[in-house]
Amino acid sequence: MLHNRLATLFLLLLPVVLFAQTNTAKTTTRAPPRPHYWGPQFLSVLDSVDFARFKERCAGEDDTSPVAIFMDDHRMAWREQHHGGFWVVIRASGQSVKDFLAAEPEITRFPFGSGPASLGKRCAVVVRDEPTGIINRDVWYFEAP
Repeated sequence: MLHNRLATLFLLLLPVVLFAQTNTAKTTTRAPPRPHYWGPQFLSVLDSVDFARFKERCAGEDDTSPVAIFMDDHRMAWREQHHGGFWVVIRASGQSVKDFLAAEPEITRFPFGSGPASLGKRCAVVVRDEPTGIINRDVWYFEAP
């Protein structure tokens, strides 16, 4: 009778022991999932370097070169699209601020859009940010010639 009880107990515990062993083997070889918030994606490595340099130029306080007061001559340099987990920065067309606003007037319409705002001494930015449950933002960066 004792022999039957030990055999039954062994047969009941065998799947638990085997499952525990396979689970530990899986956890040691599995790579962690990549989070979606690592930053924007670029089309090339050179684009990421150029965008970082662009941001440094925009923030440069030591720049003493003359800049026009009006933003009509600023040219579109970059476009940033951030929609949920999709975040990409791409080079832009070189269109002027005036032409851009004339072609797409709904972008700056209240309450989601903003008109051209200064971003440092040499740069301007237009932002469209819709208040939804996820990030839903488009940013256009302009630079003075």
